[in-house]
Amino acid sequence: MRVISISLFRLNELDDKHRSRARRAILDDRDFVINTNSFVDVRVESHLRMVVPTEIVEAMTVQSLYYGGDCVSVDLRAHIGTKPLFQRFAEVSGWGKNVEFFGDIDIRVATDSMLPHLFPDDECSTQIARYLDNVAWSVKDRVVEDLERYLSDDGLADYCLTHDIEFETDGMMRKNL
Repeated sequence: MRVISISLFRLNELDDKHRSRARRAILDDRDFVINTNSFVDVRVESHLRMVVPTEIVEAMTVQSLYYGGDCVSVDLRAHIGTKPLFQRFAEVSGWGKNVEFFGDIDIRVATDSMLPHLFPDDECSTQIARYLDNVAWSVKDRVVEDLERYLSDDGLADYCLTHDIEFETDGMMRKNL
């Protein structure tokens, strides 16, 4: 029988060259990507609730997608089915004129250029869409700041500590040992 032993290190204990390899291994790890998507979803919802009144948030469907690095997309969809809700959206967006409601309104804006903006072609709906577009970009910018901290060396070191990830001297990742 042979006994083989290896030394394991925390991320911040590796030298720069091997820390770079370890960092790449973490960023490519499937579990890390899933956890990061969850982190982004929670942060988008949190930041949205800080900038938009609750009844507006509850009337929207919010989707976010983490592409890797600090690339995030925020997609806001509002289904407005009543005149009072339409009036509230108009009020929040800064609309100062009378509101005319003719039926259900669907508005969609996204920070990803591959997703089209969809909204009716009236002035009030356009104003609401502009407001929601500004909100989406504001939320995205805040989430990117959070991601920069999350993906920093200290953030990744905390992630590794929480998820019991260690590394060999050459930066090879070892999970749950």
